[in-house]
Amino acid sequence: MATTVFSADVDERIMREASQVLASDGITVAEAFNLMMNHIVVEKRIPYFACFEPNEETLAAIADTVQGNLVTVGSVAQLMDELNEDD
Repeated sequence: MATTVFSADVDERIMREASQVLASDGITVAEAFNLMMNHIVVEKRIPYFACFEPNEETLAAIADTVQGNLVTVGSVAQLMDELNEDD
């Protein structure tokens, strides 16, 4: 298996604390990163962390689009006019 070295700038405190949390689960930062990358490949999306979970309003909007309830406009100017209509 070919591998690639990856480098990221991470705050020292965050790295230290994350390393401690991961170590308590018996894994390293590199192993956690590999787990996340594999998840992305398999699921074709980033893992849903609490900070990325959509709220009820967003879930309703997603459901609307899945059902085909889409609003279309011809141009950005028309969209802005519609958005500002009630102002």
